[in-house]
Amino acid sequence: MMKLGNKMIMTKEQFEYSLNAILYCMWLIGLKQNTTSINRFKAIFVPLTDFLTTKNYKKKFHERLKKGEKEFEAFYQEKNNGFQISRSIHYLGFFYSMYPLYIGLILGGIYIRFMYPDVNPIWFLILPAIPIGIAFLPLNKAVYSHDKYIGYFKRFEKENEQWLKKWKLRTILFCIGGILIDILGILTLFAILLTS
Repeated sequence: MMKLGNKMIMTKEQFEYSLNAILYCMWLIGLKQNTTSINRFKAIFVPLTDFLTTKNYKKKFHERLKKGEKEFEAFYQEKNNGFQISRSIHYLGFFYSMYPLYIGLILGGIYIRFMYPDVNPIWFLILPAIPIGIAFLPLNKAVYSHDKYIGYFKRFEKENEQWLKKWKLRTILFCIGGILIDILGILTLFAILLTS
């Protein structure tokens, strides 16, 4: 963190590191959820299949199951374009966009307040999109351009368990903060509209 007067500001490198660490933790959390779901599925359906089928079919079933698991894991866990990294990138973008949406909701509220009764609904959609679009530029540069996150993932894999716990907590707080700031944005929007 750099100091500017009495205020601490985040450097470009810290911003990039933080977003990639959040993406990494989202990816790990998703992988763990997937493993848990698969284990639950197997705990129910594998014994059921073993009980209801012939000995010959059981052997083929377990061979296919092992082969299918390896293929699925490769597809799901692949860092360049696997399913879980795509899902994690989506979630990062979703929760990240909640922060600039707060500004967009305030702009929309001001627009409706001062333009009423000549309100064009298109502008109420465009005004929140402007801060989100502007905010996505640094996110794109920090995480997505040239697949920077892959280099960070290699770096993060070497980190210890304490680092991982700290960043998982920060990831959860990042997501909860995005939701809370949007609730605050909606309340602020109504406060702007209801003041006379």
